[in-house]
Amino acid sequence: MPKAVALAEKQAGEDLDGAVSLLRAAAPFATESEIEALAQARTKLLEQLIAQQPDNMDAVDDLAVLYEAEGNFERCEELLAPHRDALGDREGARVLGQIHSSRGEYEAAQALLVPYAEARLQALHDAETALQATAELLQEKLIQQLNDGEADQAFYSGYES
Repeated sequence: MPKAVALAEKQAGEDLDGAVSLLRAAAPFATESEIEALAQARTKLLEQLIAQQPDNMDAVDDLAVLYEAEGNFERCEELLAPHRDALGDREGARVLGQIHSSRGEYEAAQALLVPYAEARLQALHDAETALQATAELLQEKLIQQLNDGEADQAFYSGYES
């Protein structure tokens, strides 16, 4: 991961957004010992990117999640509050909604968390529908293969006995 951080830092001078994307792509491959250094590098680059592009919601969202992971909810709120109306169903809406909820500001929390939850529930429903359709298609295909005599002969021998 040190190579990814070094490459991203080199890239940042020419393409800050690309450097952030590089570190985002590298994150799932980081070992436990590399996670903190990678997060620090992403945080630094995201802060620079937001300074240049304050309305870059992808960057705002990513940085809020990194601040949340650090437990830095004050910085989360400072970052997200100006964008409250643009958060939609992003992770930043969840983070800011949870901050409001922890303070007992339930109406503000609900306004942020409902769109977030509804989008994920819809995605879950869509995934369930796709899974069911795939299972039915696979079942039909397997039954057709059995009917066409394409299964292993041991199956038919066992079935007949």
